[in-house]
Amino acid sequence: MPGKKNEIKAIKKEFQVPLWFEEKDNIDPETWKILSERSEELSKEKFLIFREESGREYLGFLWGQTKCYLAVESVIEIKEFEYLEPVPSTPDILVGLANLRGEVVPVFDLRKFWNIPKEEVTENSKLIIMDEGLKKFGFWVDEVIGTFIEKEEDITPSHQYSGQLNNEYTLGVLPKGEDLWMVLNPGAILESSALFFDD
Repeated sequence: MPGKKNEIKAIKKEFQVPLWFEEKDNIDPETWKILSERSEELSKEKFLIFREESGREYLGFLWGQTKCYLAVESVIEIKEFEYLEPVPSTPDILVGLANLRGEVVPVFDLRKFWNIPKEEVTENSKLIIMDEGLKKFGFWVDEVIGTFIEKEEDITPSHQYSGQLNNEYTLGVLPKGEDLWMVLNPGAILESSALFFDD
């Protein structure tokens, strides 16, 4: 069947299937099911991104009642909140050090940039790990909501707001219904001298 053969070729190309997968008969049913389902998921994802035109993907999370967005390309990992090694005689914005598969990563309480009150750690708390060249660090959030695709033109520049929303670490504000989502400025955060201080 031409349609099925074309589907097999598409899956081979997407997943770089080895040459020995020449025919469907050589693929066990479970592997075929997994590849087919993943191919369908990729098609849906590509359609969603296309439909949103200039959409950009954001990670949504909470600091207390404050709703925040961070562009996903700035995020390399989301971890369960774990024990952090304290670091004596350092600014209190440095919460401690996390072990990322043998690599020591500093973890900061970024909510201090916006004077957002600190919450107690719960089962929903997460560590978000960011990476920008030689700078890799984590920060603590109270809950991760999920990922969202939004149009950048819907984001209002932060200077049009007052209070905690109007500072260099806020890229803009996205109104959604009755809520305002604060869009973080990863470039300003990664360049902050408050994070990468001298010993």
